[in-house]
Amino acid sequence: MAETRTRRLARIEAVAVFAFSAAVLLQAVAILADRATYQWDLVAYARGVTLFGAGQNPYDVTAFAQPLAGSENVSASHLPFVYTPASIPLFQLLFAGGFRAAYVAFLLVKLLLLVGAGAVWSRSWVHRDDRALFLLFAIVAFNGCVTTDIAAGNVATYEAFWVAIAFVFFVRARFVPFALCVVAASFFKLTPLALLAPLAFAADGAAGAARRARFTLAGAVALVVLAGAFAYGVAPALHRAFVHAAFALGGGTGERAFQNPSSWALVSDAVHALRPRDALASEPVALALYTLWVCVVVGTTAVALRRASRNTARSPDAARAFALTLTCLAYALVLPRFKDYAYVLVLAPFVASLHRQRLSVRTALVAVGIFPGDAVARAISPSALTQCPVTPAWLALAYLPWASVAMAWALHLARAGVANESSTSRVTPSGPTVNLAG
Repeated sequence: MAETRTRRLARIEAVAVFAFSAAVLLQAVAILADRATYQWDLVAYARGVTLFGAGQNPYDVTAFAQPLAGSENVSASHLPFVYTPASIPLFQLLFAGGFRAAYVAFLLVKLLLLVGAGAVWSRSWVHRDDRALFLLFAIVAFNGCVTTDIAAGNVATYEAFWVAIAFVFFVRARFVPFALCVVAASFFKLTPLALLAPLAFAADGAAGAARRARFTLAGAVALVVLAGAFAYGVAPALHRAFVHAAFALGGGTGERAFQNPSSWALVSDAVHALRPRDALASEPVALALYTLWVCVVVGTTAVALRRASRNTARSPDAARAFALTLTCLAYALVLPRFKDYAYVLVLAPFVASLHRQRLSVRTALVAVGIFPGDAVARAISPSALTQCPVTPAWLALAYLPWASVAMAWALHLARAGVANESSTSRVTPSGPTVNLAG
């Protein structure tokens, strides 16, 4: 009986792998066939490289940059360059052979990273029984965040790959490689550094695990601070410009709703809907509500992580899996800017958090996660994604990805006290036990 069930699951998983691969490959073919429509973020990278090479400020959105050959027809010249100064040499290497070569190379590297992340997600982060569900869910989840990221040419898949690898190390209590992976994920954007937080609440089950985790956290923070201070000393004006650009982008509300279903955008839109004629007075109210929300999410998550770490006698690795899953979900809920493609990062944590929930709850949350809110909005009004007035129905459609992650976070949060008793584990072919964030 068990063998029959295993074979059935294997067949379903094979179908899911084929469907996921087909969806990704079809998107890649479309991107290669129409270079004027896709990977628009590459133009922002090229713009930054061009300005920096000319001795100008790459973060100056008003500066004129001669487009690289091959990028003239891509309608994205308005996009700002907002990535770390450390990433500029890598972008220079990417465009060393011209825009056309970079276009293909970037896509191929992204596909390889996506395959790697998918393998780690399905083999280590998601329960074996949920692999097929996860792969099918990932095709269309959160308004198709996987295909959206591939189409945009963003670095979200790069971040997700390193966070997926980091999960494996963290569950096995290998904290130094975990921290290095998180730092690697933060190479282009600094925000993933927040995922180091579980080190402060590491389980005490293994000998000296908690102490090693805290030493690693302190070392990682010191490394980042020292590297940042050294880099700032070498090019202070460049780093000041980066900080200014990052804060301006994160605090702005120009991108919202379907393009940026983040907490700050949601609060801003909701307050504006309630006070449409008083825009100036609405911003302080929105800022206060958003700050309160961040405090609630961070505070309750910290309490849950601490509570889970105290119940580690039976399975400390399960507590670590629970901690990183919860942290990833909370991370998506507190950032002021979390674009549609950024939801790639929470695909595996979302599905992993539902494993031990009731079937009705799992079904409802998966349904919310895969509901095509953007497609429905476009069917109602072709301009709904950018120009539709802020109404309750519009907000409900636009922020479905946010709502599904928020519900998954709340349900996973409630399991803090039973994280260890209800988690399961399995032994991977490589030997060490990997526990699942049930």
